[in-house]
Amino acid sequence: MDLRQMRYFEAIVRHKSFTQAALKLYVAQPALGFQIRKLEEELGIQLLIRNTRGVEPTEAGLLFLERARKILDEVDQTRKVLLDHAGPVRGHISIGITPTIASVLALPLLQRCRQELPEVSINLVEDLGSVLTEWLQLDRLDMALAFSVPPTLGLTAKTLVEDRAFFIYKPEQGLRTSRSIAFEEIVCQPLILPSAPNRLRQFLEETAKARKLDLNVALEVQSPSTILKLVEEGFGATVMSIVAVRPLIEKRRLSARPIVEPEVSYPLSLVRSDSNPLSKAEAALQQIIEELVQKTIVEAGADAPAG
Repeated sequence: MDLRQMRYFEAIVRHKSFTQAALKLYVAQPALGFQIRKLEEELGIQLLIRNTRGVEPTEAGLLFLERARKILDEVDQTRKVLLDHAGPVRGHISIGITPTIASVLALPLLQRCRQELPEVSINLVEDLGSVLTEWLQLDRLDMALAFSVPPTLGLTAKTLVEDRAFFIYKPEQGLRTSRSIAFEEIVCQPLILPSAPNRLRQFLEETAKARKLDLNVALEVQSPSTILKLVEEGFGATVMSIVAVRPLIEKRRLSARPIVEPEVSYPLSLVRSDSNPLSKAEAALQQIIEELVQKTIVEAGADAPAG
């Protein structure tokens, strides 16, 4: 029994046809049939049966198929890792980013990648953290930047920063002057927030419930940029990371106050599947992300302006 026979068998079952498998494998059909017969003789059991629907695996064939696919996948992963280690940094990476982070990190991230990883193709997906987590589990993403990711089977999350949320409002809103604002005070304000399952929204709801308070949600809007435009127009206030709002605060179009009693903060994590080894390209991208988060979020938040 060898890897070639396993690949032949897997292709036949997948295509349900010796003819189609031979075409896909660029192998003569008699040679394909010979290898399968040789495999069955060596194992002493029938693996395939022909019927009106084509070719199907026997019960023993299904067991062999399961083991063969695991072995072939491991061999392919090993080859990929070794080739990746020996060659230059290249490859294709799909990364997901939540909208708030994308508004400040997407452009510098892609600029750095173009300069430092010219042979790496980047597919950037912007969506809610819950969606990105699901896509990671389905192997539709290689990694994701998301807030407050709960422990999830099959995923590993590395916390990059504990980001602090601010109360964002229009300067003319008539609030009393103070550097900070208590949580009990913000729940009374008309708030513009994303709908569940947004992680920050969930945290605010849970914090309010624990204090037997109700959030005064005036509008539910998913897009951070649209939320900020609505705040500017006087539709209400919001709660989000200071990083995305900094330009508007510096132009005095919006004001921001840190929330206290309790402080509202949540971890920003880099999440990836724990079943796939980290490629050279992914390791390089992770390094760039960590540097950008330090510069864009940690350092920016440290001297955040308050309104």
